[in-house]
Amino acid sequence: MTRPCAFYICFNFQVILVGSLIPWAALNVIFIKLWIYMVRVDPSAQGGVVVRSGQSCSTHYCSICRKTVTGFDHHCQWLSTCISLRNYLQFYLLCVVGAVLYFLQTVIGLLAIAYWETDSNGSSFNASPEGRSLWILSSLFDCIIGVCFSSLVGFHTYLICKGMGTYDYVIKAYENRNTTVL
Repeated sequence: MTRPCAFYICFNFQVILVGSLIPWAALNVIFIKLWIYMVRVDPSAQGGVVVRSGQSCSTHYCSICRKTVTGFDHHCQWLSTCISLRNYLQFYLLCVVGAVLYFLQTVIGLLAIAYWETDSNGSSFNASPEGRSLWILSSLFDCIIGVCFSSLVGFHTYLICKGMGTYDYVIKAYENRNTTVL
């Protein structure tokens, strides 16, 4: 009597897994295209979409890129490029898609762990204990990265609502720290 139930649970898991792979694949394509755009676009070039109402169009020299960038927000070490008026919207979307993607991967991993059942043939879905440990580690890693992306999204959403950029925020925080000390 337990075999049909185990088969049913495993079958339902496979339907859930296959159903979640379509949005996962689409999010991966969007994430990779945004990443490539961020790496290939020149942040010092003219153009871009104004995201913040008070977004500065003043120029700032980035000593890392060695470029004068219009609408400078910050230099991103992970992308190895400046984030500016030209690519800020794509940067923000990259963070949002990254957060959703990694949380979806966490859910898929947790589903795989939860439905670690034997199918009707007696074979298991990644039957080895090492395989299950890898799913657990992968889910934990994905969750941590998802939290990091969510933190970026939250911080930049706050900055958008305040109408300031990252560079402006850092300068203002530095000035506030120096005035409170004196």
